[in-house]
Amino acid sequence: MSDLIFLTLDLYLYDLRDTLGQTSEESEKNWETFKKKLPEKLRSNLQRDPQFESDFTELFGQQQIVKFQTNTDPPHEGYYYPIRLNDTYGLLLSCSIADRQKSYAAKSIRSLNQDIEKRLNSEKPSLGRSWVIYGQLAYPDEQSPEEIAKICYRSLLPCREWDEDLQGRTCIFNTHFFELSSHRIVLKENSSTENRKTRGSRRSLDGSIQEGEHVVIILYPTENIAKRAATLLNFEWMSLFHYRAKILFSYGQSRSLKQWLKEDAIAIRECLQDIRNSNLKTRAFKKLQRTLDRTRKILPDYTIDLGSLNDQITTIEINLHDYQLRVQAIADLLTQKFSPTVAEERTPFDLTFLDRFGERVRDRYLLQMNKERDYFSSTLKTLEASIETTWAIVEIDRSRRDRNFQNTVAIVGVGLGAGSAAASISGQFPTSNEAISIAQLRQHPIGAIVDRIPGLPSLWLRPVISGVYCLGVAFAFAGLTAIALALWERRPR
Repeated sequence: MSDLIFLTLDLYLYDLRDTLGQTSEESEKNWETFKKKLPEKLRSNLQRDPQFESDFTELFGQQQIVKFQTNTDPPHEGYYYPIRLNDTYGLLLSCSIADRQKSYAAKSIRSLNQDIEKRLNSEKPSLGRSWVIYGQLAYPDEQSPEEIAKICYRSLLPCREWDEDLQGRTCIFNTHFFELSSHRIVLKENSSTENRKTRGSRRSLDGSIQEGEHVVIILYPTENIAKRAATLLNFEWMSLFHYRAKILFSYGQSRSLKQWLKEDAIAIRECLQDIRNSNLKTRAFKKLQRTLDRTRKILPDYTIDLGSLNDQITTIEINLHDYQLRVQAIADLLTQKFSPTVAEERTPFDLTFLDRFGERVRDRYLLQMNKERDYFSSTLKTLEASIETTWAIVEIDRSRRDRNFQNTVAIVGVGLGAGSAAASISGQFPTSNEAISIAQLRQHPIGAIVDRIPGLPSLWLRPVISGVYCLGVAFAFAGLTAIALALWERRPR
């Protein structure tokens, strides 16, 4: 027998409202996306909350919920309950069998699920979702709660396996709790080419990189406990599952960031290898300059992604803390309302099966992300140190080349100055005396060499000899200047 009374299926949906650095246009788009999860006739009932921060706001105002009924067989009834939780929009869509006196087979969950999916128009949440199935055992002394829970789970998610997804269970005061979860990252490993093509659009948050379902099943022993507990827990789950969804979403984002950081880290190692392989003796400074240009392109993206990874770690830490506090608050609330008093003390409700999620986040997700942050941070420090060293090398070479250029200018300037001075007094040279004949000039050592040049007129002997004297003076002074500068640079310092 798998019959249940008061059979109900609740769906908790969460959409991103805004994030740091998000524009007003993007926030408006998120609002429109969230509204699509409600019937068109109800969207005008939504009251958008203009507050910068709001921990909890009911978006239907004082009306709180909007109920609905169906003419199905058996008839269904339920309600919409939209809220804002700070930077998140949440929606509770509850659907149950209207007849709360008659028992129905646990597999009736399938029809409730179909009703809910139809009302959502195939809209998917950007952050995540959770299901809660609950009902009263029709024959608590004769039924197997686990077998009924299995039927409920397979009716909701036919493709999932109970043994694989079961996270925890507990039974207290004859109320049976089961938690099941399937979560995995579906991020594909891009090639380097694909990474470069999509680099510009990678900053946007995307919930499509993960998939899975989260289900809590509660089987109550009596009608009284079922009605009272459902009233209390329906809205407590809203906050608890919100923290859970944000944790998993942030972890999914960290996997995307890790992929980009890993790709950039490979490029960084290539740059570092180029720097190590640069032969400074051959003055391969152009290659170093190209390496620096490449690192300047990588460094901003790498730094931003590393900062975003740290933001995701902080988000998980905050929401994990809130999740654990909420679990304890729910346990205290159930203890106060349902635990019998014995010797003026109440037996506390044990919800430690919900704490296992927190343990997994702390011992696996956060540990892994912190190790990755440390690794990528060390890579960034190495890159920055290498850039500083390379820049120093390039600057030294640039200074050396500037100094050589200045010395060259000084040498040439002194030579030209000396040559010009010699030219200004060339009229006083002995060979410039008009009394000296052409025959005598041809006997001059310089004149004898010049005279051998074919086709050179004899009249050119006198100015050519004077020009050679001027050039000689210029080269002599230039040489002396070069020697003086060399000795100056070699002086002890």
